[in-house]
Amino acid sequence: MITPSEQELWRERVERSTGNCFPDSRLHVLRNCVSAEMRLRGIGDCRSYRRLVAESPADWNRLLNRLVNRETSFFRHQPSFTALRDQLLPRLAAGSAATAPLALWSAGCSTGEEAFSLAITAAEAGVEVEVLGSDIGSDALAVAEKAVYTARDLAAVPLAVRRRHFVPQWRPPSPFAAAGEASLFEVAAPLRSRVRFVTFNLLDPATYPSRAQDVIFCQNVLIYFRNTVALEAAAALARCLRPGGFLVLAPGELAGARLPGLETVRLRDTVVLRRQA
Repeated sequence: MITPSEQELWRERVERSTGNCFPDSRLHVLRNCVSAEMRLRGIGDCRSYRRLVAESPADWNRLLNRLVNRETSFFRHQPSFTALRDQLLPRLAAGSAATAPLALWSAGCSTGEEAFSLAITAAEAGVEVEVLGSDIGSDALAVAEKAVYTARDLAAVPLAVRRRHFVPQWRPPSPFAAAGEASLFEVAAPLRSRVRFVTFNLLDPATYPSRAQDVIFCQNVLIYFRNTVALEAAAALARCLRPGGFLVLAPGELAGARLPGLETVRLRDTVVLRRQA
């Protein structure tokens, strides 16, 4: 059994290390994840498990993989991708050297859908890009690296787009597959070559990319942080933008917040932040 004092120790450690905050309404998630790992390891008391996690990066990583929220989908917030296609990419491409692909970053990419959505949007717009997908969860990144998704995963991807950028793998019946379509799809090589994945922790500057980014998508990540920590993380992301680059957050995320060096750009159905020159 995990005592209230043990819960507090775990809550403080996770937040201090990752930024993820577990308010009382979500404390059961943390408690269940810790309990599950203790059972798996055959450990009966929290103190022993805390010592194990402190000494074993592999066990700490296993716990993080349980704690990370993997809710994601292709084109999860469509207005953001519409803004990327119709507004942000044309502006950036017009001011970029013709031989230099734009740098797009999905910070908190989970199992890869957002990163590949960025690459698809750019490909459909005829803009050359290099996409970075990053996440704190190694299990999620392993799925992203495989780049294989089910027909259900691709439900929001138009059929014509699916056929251009995904390769069918096998063909058992599926209610989510169109007639004659497969149930598993691998991201096609040309698109896949534009995307790479790395481990990333918003609180660890050493894991941030060294290349200045043109667009950063960080959606539905900062909602799990305390407001002060979220503001610091957003400011750190903004410093990774080149002048004129865009930070795209989820609707309502850091609503009304003012970040130094960023100006709000109001587009239809979405709000993005632009780094000033």
